[in-house]
Amino acid sequence: MEKFKNVVIVNDGIGKVINDLILGNMETDYNDYELGDRVTYSFMLDDDFGFWEGINMNEIKEFVGEGVCLEDKVLSDIWGKDIWYNVSIKDYIECESLLVEFLADETMCEKI
Repeated sequence: MEKFKNVVIVNDGIGKVINDLILGNMETDYNDYELGDRVTYSFMLDDDFGFWEGINMNEIKEFVGEGVCLEDKVLSDIWGKDIWYNVSIKDYIECESLLVEFLADETMCEKI
């Protein structure tokens, strides 16, 4: 899987909100992944999405555009590897959703 061409460093604003959603899902994701498995998270884009951060749907759609690759430099520094997530907006399971796709690495495969 290749990174989307539009690369954004996660630091604040909408990128941080999306990154926090990803990390929150990872904390409760107990699937058994093999190294290199494609992982997909979907978040329904309904009226409540981003409400707690004061972000509206148009801001999210403008930020993501045709697709954006979020790079997490903090986690990259901690793990000593390039941590990134492809983010797009698509119809997924009959509703408009924010899709996050990435490849499982050692951090996802080493469950305690």
